[in-house]
Amino acid sequence: MDDSTFTSPAMLPAIVIGVAKGRTRTRRGANQPRWLRAWEHQVGGPSCTPFCVHGCALPLAANLDRGLQSFGPLVRAFARLGESGSDAPGSGGTDEAEIANLAESISTISHRGSGQEFTPPDLLDTDRLLARYLRVPLVYDGIEGALTFAPCDPLEYFGGWRLWRAKERSYDIEVDRRLRALDPNAPDRVRVFLLWENSD
Repeated sequence: MDDSTFTSPAMLPAIVIGVAKGRTRTRRGANQPRWLRAWEHQVGGPSCTPFCVHGCALPLAANLDRGLQSFGPLVRAFARLGESGSDAPGSGGTDEAEIANLAESISTISHRGSGQEFTPPDLLDTDRLLARYLRVPLVYDGIEGALTFAPCDPLEYFGGWRLWRAKERSYDIEVDRRLRALDPNAPDRVRVFLLWENSD
């Protein structure tokens, strides 16, 4: 597998910041940093439509100190919805009842119509659920294991968050500039997503 195009269950759930590329795969050049890659995710029910974002990932499990409160239960709830059904590593001591309730809530919202986009009530329910744990933009749309947040300044929400595969590197002005340079004609195309492993 090309190391520049993948989504590893080990890094999910994660905030992914970058430019959506649809079905386009973008190979990482020799001079590009390890954290810059094409994150490919499958959504859309049985059709398994590829969803691809060229950018960086901020795993929730690596940023447990960045929430409004402890969100280890949220990380583990998302992890339970994947094919493996296992809890995320490093999520710490958590309450089993809270994890189970969160997993059920997320599953109910995201699978009301497998392969279908979230409805307005789904988006509101997702906003309320995330707002208990994280300061994030409002959810713009969603489908199964992928949410797209409303346009925002990623630095305002995720400045200082740790990057996937970037030792001691966090989301900062230089990372933000690098992402905006991916499409110099439309730097505002950089968007924020939340991905988690699907069970479809």
